Amino acid sequence: MKYLCNIRIPQPAFALRFKRDELGSMAVEGVLAVLLMMGWLITALQFFDGYRVKTLNTKAAYTISDLLSREKSTIGPTYVEEMKKVFDFVTDARGDSWIRVTGIEWVAAQNQFEVQFSYATGGLQAYTTAALQSEATRIPAMPEGDMAVIVETSMNFDPLFGLGDKALTLGGETTTIGLGSNIWMSNFVVTRPRGPRIVWSDSY
Repeated sequence: MKYLCNIRIPQPAFALRFKRDELGSMAVEGVLAVLLMMGWLITALQFFDGYRVKTLNTKAAYTISDLLSREKSTIGPTYVEEMKKVFDFVTDARGDSWIRVTGIEWVAAQNQFEVQFSYATGGLQAYTTAALQSEATRIPAMPEGDMAVIVETSMNFDPLFGLGDKALTLGGETTTIGLGSNIWMSNFVVTRPRGPRIVWSDSY
């Protein structure tokens, strides 16, 4: 019996037995443990896949940058579009992706980087000299008249299972686990030509 405000409140016999019972069921506990382990495994696989795709994205960006740095022939929009195919192949891109190639030169008299050429796939805006200045802090210092090529890559990544898009609301608070969809993975790589300066022509 319990006493509340001097009033005796009887408790059902089964409630007393349940409170005192220390027996358990391995089958029930096993099911609960398996569910927790499966949830952890799925979340771990999702993050592993995300890092795998990010690594592929970075390697693809540096591969394209290295190819450009060794290029001795004239390049142009068609060349960049073909590099986009290389990028999609290396990353196995299943969603939207784009690359942008920009040739720059340091002009000491104007104390800024000047765009020699710029082209982007997927209808993305190419760089102008004015627009490039917002990225100037990401570009290493260069001597007067030196040239470099900026390769930017970006791809859309949708994680496995879409756990991050599913939310649980308890007590007015929303909790999410894992990665959400529509994640853009981007790279910004600056490379100097290994040989002669890269020549651009809109007809290539």
